[in-house]
Amino acid sequence: MESARYPDGTPVAGVAVVQEYGSADGKIPPRSMMRSTQAEKKNEWDNTMKKGFSAVLRGTRTSAQVMEGLGLMAAGDVRKKITQIFEPPLATSTLKARARKAGPGATVISTKPLNDSGLMLATVTHVVIGGDE
Repeated sequence: MESARYPDGTPVAGVAVVQEYGSADGKIPPRSMMRSTQAEKKNEWDNTMKKGFSAVLRGTRTSAQVMEGLGLMAAGDVRKKITQIFEPPLATSTLKARARKAGPGATVISTKPLNDSGLMLATVTHVVIGGDE
């Protein structure tokens, strides 16, 4: 979402793209959360969509309801994937930056990739554009 930004104004979506593909200079390795989730969940999402559109044809659901459900499912699957990513490990420089940010005397500093502030995980969402037929 356009409104999802870190305190310094950086868009969460931009950071997610860099994490997904890695940085152009190679200093940040790819940590796929979206493409890998899509690959892992493709069959499940396809089956859900087929069942949903069968319901549309029967008149028990609208296409917007089906797409809303699929969006909720996909967003939940991506959030789960983010919690499961531990590799590649964070660079020493990133760990030091997190320690500085946490401040003197901080005893717990997250060493998990994609989990500095928790904002990326918290803002994964979906949007269905368009209404019912």
